[in-house]
Order: sequence, then C-alpha cells, then structure tokens
Amino acid sequence: SLRTSEGCDLSYLKEKHQYDLIEDQEKAIYSMKNNSLLIQEDEKIRLTTRGKLLADQLAADLFIV
Repeated sequence: SLRTSEGCDLSYLKEKHQYDLIEDQEKAIYSMKNNSLLIQEDEKIRLTTRGKLLADQLAADLFIV
C-alpha cells in the first residue's frame, strides 16, 4: 500500500502483523524523509511525487528482509 495515494497504514501493520515499520526501518525512513521521498502523517507514510518515481526500490528497501 506504500505505492498507493493513501500510503501505508502503520497502525494496521502493528495490529494485524505485529510489525512496527518505523522502529524496524528507522534509519531508512529518516533518510527517505530527508531526501523528500517519503512523508509521514500521523500513522501513515506515503511517497512524495519524487518518491513515486522510485516506488519499487523504496518499497523493496523497507519491506524485504
């Protein structure tokens, strides 16, 4: 859902999958925010217009273990 306009619901990940993306990928998310690729709004993260150009790579960086 990161690649959708709604973004990724962090509370859903915590509740349904017991996964805290922010805690697990703190450095990557910080870097993506600083590079204007990602925006965090409350319990959601979504890609910026610039981030959408790199959507596949960013999703892989965050979710592939």
